[in-house]
Amino acid sequence: MRGNTSYKKTTAEEISSLRVENTSLREEIASLKKMSQESRQLLQEAECAKNKVEEECARYKRDKLLLKLRNAREGLPSELELGIQRSTR
Repeated sequence: MRGNTSYKKTTAEEISSLRVENTSLREEIASLKKMSQESRQLLQEAECAKNKVEEECARYKRDKLLLKLRNAREGLPSELELGIQRSTR
């Protein structure tokens, strides 16, 4: 009987240790999930900011091209010609 009591005690200790380890692992998983979610959100925000910058850049280039076209139609000097005129003065 004595051996059986020792076995039960050892088994109970192992089960208790495994429960603590399981709880610790669950907490770690929850923490990793939260970090993953935060990283995903930051990535989405960065992607959104990148898209906004690309849109703004495209608008700037479009506006610059439209201005050049309008100036060409109206016979106004281009930025290049203005730059040359300024540098020769």
